[in-house]
Amino acid sequence: MEKALEAVQKYYACVYRNLDFVEGIKPSNCAGALNTRCFTILKNKFNGATVAVARIKYWKTKDHELREFQLAALFLAEQYTPKPEVQEGGISAILDLEGLAFEHAWRGSVKEIRRTLQVALVSGVMISVFR
Repeated sequence: MEKALEAVQKYYACVYRNLDFVEGIKPSNCAGALNTRCFTILKNKFNGATVAVARIKYWKTKDHELREFQLAALFLAEQYTPKPEVQEGGISAILDLEGLAFEHAWRGSVKEIRRTLQVALVSGVMISVFR
């Protein structure tokens, strides 16, 4: 239980330090990204952890900005973090980079990408990347 409390405290401390970055977390700001097939929360757990999958190949850069996807990922984290089973088991994030191209990389600044990784890593999310 102490480990879960520590993870939640780290996550919200990081969010607090980056308020200007996360201030737009609300469904209307990320609805487009949430309605794509980019994000999936699996029903089955992996070693007790909730599994979140993000698929780059479904991100159409002409339709959605990087910020919209960042907000969608944080919105999902905000929805799942308070659940006791997530606090106890954690979250495993799988990033499927199939389809990753230069057009994706040019959609955000280095600062935005760094801040996204900072929030994810500080929160204790175990991240696996596949291509």
